[in-house]
Amino acid sequence: MGGAALNGEWIAAVLFGGLCAAACLVLVFARISSAGALRNIIEALRDIAGGNRNRRVHVRAPDKRLNELALLLNRILDEWARSAETADRSERIRKRLIADISHDIRTPLTSILGYVDAIRNEPSLTGEEKAFYLQIVANKGNDLLMTINNFFMLARIEAGETGVAKEPVLLNELVKEELLSFYHEIADAGLQPEISITDEPLYVAADPMSLRRIVANLISNAVRYGHEGGVIGLRLSRAGSDAELTVWDRGRGVAEDDLPHIFDRLYTGEKSRNRKLRGTGLGLTIVRRLVENLGGTISASSKPYEYTAFVCTLPIELRKK
Repeated sequence: MGGAALNGEWIAAVLFGGLCAAACLVLVFARISSAGALRNIIEALRDIAGGNRNRRVHVRAPDKRLNELALLLNRILDEWARSAETADRSERIRKRLIADISHDIRTPLTSILGYVDAIRNEPSLTGEEKAFYLQIVANKGNDLLMTINNFFMLARIEAGETGVAKEPVLLNELVKEELLSFYHEIADAGLQPEISITDEPLYVAADPMSLRRIVANLISNAVRYGHEGGVIGLRLSRAGSDAELTVWDRGRGVAEDDLPHIFDRLYTGEKSRNRKLRGTGLGLTIVRRLVENLGGTISASSKPYEYTAFVCTLPIELRKK
């Protein structure tokens, strides 16, 4: 009996000792595994700090807190990578903006100075030739002024400085007035106008200056890029609770790949437009921002040399009789 008891105690002691040893081994391996996980995290962060935006932390540790830390770090890194990509894109746009501003200001300014120099220093010029050159100078000056105004206008819109009190504006009359202001440009481009303006009074809540800028930019765009089609069209009608303004032409239009970006800032659709006609791409961006500020929508569709249209909708303002 005594021997059996001793054997049982001995077995129990051995088992207890084995369990303690196993526990110690688990703790040791856990510490080793955790230390390895920390090294992996540190190595990954060093690689990322060196510029590798695609590196992520991969950890499988017995300590759940380390796993949670790795997951959190990866979420932060994903967000950082997206922010860095946005910053890179903004920097590219900034550089392109500077280049476009330089080109679009320097080109007409150089031309203006050249013609002025010719008028001053060429005694052989006739009065008719001088008048012709002065007209070119005036046209180039107007183009330059419009470019500068577009840059300032977009800057004000993006800074939220264009908010003014809205009032009911009769869109029918405003559209007619803007069309008349483009009479000479349309005639000089050899375009045949096709106009359809509803007799129903369409009032929209807007500040008149923003509304005029929208209509003028759409007409100017159609004249500039649609002259090869020989026709410019404008249609104003009611579409449910909205006033719908469509400006269209049959010119070279917009390539399919360009359409999704046609209202993006500085996008000029180089593939589908003549380099000589390229501007800064700000006109349609301004239109979109102003239309959205008035609670409307703007869209574009195009089949080159068949039908290119810009459709603007604005909520109708109901007026009491």
